[in-house]
Amino acid sequence: MNYFKVICLLFLVFVYSAKSSTGEFQTEFQEEREKFLALTHDEEDWRGNVNQIIRDHIKRKQGKSRSYEDEARYNRGIWLRRKKEQE
Repeated sequence: MNYFKVICLLFLVFVYSAKSSTGEFQTEFQEEREKFLALTHDEEDWRGNVNQIIRDHIKRKQGKSRSYEDEARYNRGIWLRRKKEQE
């Protein structure tokens, strides 16, 4: 993931240098910067979700949480209740 950030930063520098010669870089560079920040924020959210999945898996292995089968039955029950409510 660090390579992704480096490539994005290099792209931003390239865009900045290309636009600075024409004077158009001010607004477009800002837009590219905002896109980059949004991508890195999404990446952090993704990492947080993966970390939560790993923590849940460890809890299940240690017997501190419901098993996958129990959780699947529970989620299936919720899904069936919601489906009946919609009908």
